[in-house]
Amino acid sequence: MNCQLKLIDEIGGENNWFSDKLQYFMRKFRFYRKKILVRLRPAGISPGIPSLGQCEINAGDIVRVLSKPEIVRTLGRNGKIKGCSFLKNQYDFCDKEFKVFKKVNYFFDESRQQMLKSNNLFYLEGCYCDGRSAYLKPCQRNCFHYWHKNWLEKVS
Repeated sequence: MNCQLKLIDEIGGENNWFSDKLQYFMRKFRFYRKKILVRLRPAGISPGIPSLGQCEINAGDIVRVLSKPEIVRTLGRNGKIKGCSFLKNQYDFCDKEFKVFKKVNYFFDESRQQMLKSNNLFYLEGCYCDGRSAYLKPCQRNCFHYWHKNWLEKVS
C-alpha cells in the first residue's frame, strides 16, 4: 500500500491523448519487431533447452544465478524458456548468490487478464525490476523477476 501512496499525484492526473497513443504504438512496434527478428534469426542459433537435472529448490535455499552465456544457451529462438522470458535487466544478477524467497505456483498475466499456473518459477530476495526498461517513463512498481529453475544452481 505504501508504494501506491507515493504515486498519488500521478494517479489523479489526467492522461494525455497523445501520450496514450504513443505508448500504444510503441508496444505494437516492439511486439512486431520482436516477431520479425525471431523469424529472421537462423534456426541453428539455439540448440534447444538443455535439462540441467538439478535437485529440488525450495524457499529459503541459497542459489547462484548462472552466467550470461549459460543462460543464453537455455533460451529458445524467441528468448524464452517454456514461456518465461529473460529480461535485459536480469543480466545484472548473473553470477551472484541469492536466497529463494518463494516458489511461484500461480501468477496473474496482465496481458491476458487471467490467472495462470506455473512450473519451476521462483522469486529471489533482492531481485526485482528497477523499472528502467519501461516504455516511456520509468516504472516504480518494483515487481519481482521470475527465475526459471534452469537459470539457477543450488548452493546449499
